[in-house]
Amino acid sequence: MDPRVLRLHRRPRLRKDNTRVHSEAKQEMNRTNTILLAPTEGQERELQTLAEASARLWNLANYGRRQALFKNQRTPTYAQQCKHLKDADAFKQLGTCKAQALLMKLREAWEVSAA
Repeated sequence: MDPRVLRLHRRPRLRKDNTRVHSEAKQEMNRTNTILLAPTEGQERELQTLAEASARLWNLANYGRRQALFKNQRTPTYAQQCKHLKDADAFKQLGTCKAQALLMKLREAWEVSAA
């Protein structure tokens, strides 16, 4: 696949109790939007930098949660991780808004896997 192609997938909606909202036909449909990106060299470098920072922050936060799990401790909350990781280079590179959104997604991933 061309690395410049970005695929966005919509997931089925979930209720507050994490059960899926289905139509009467009980069919589940995913919608994919395919976007062809044509960034300049500078934009491509910036996108690569943001992608790498996102991966580093995700791995740092996930490692903290896994270590707590292995040590039979409570996993850190979203707020605790934001506070603990705010001085990390990856957090600073992404900026507060994007970094907090990433940590929120990690929290959601852990909640779904624990259910």
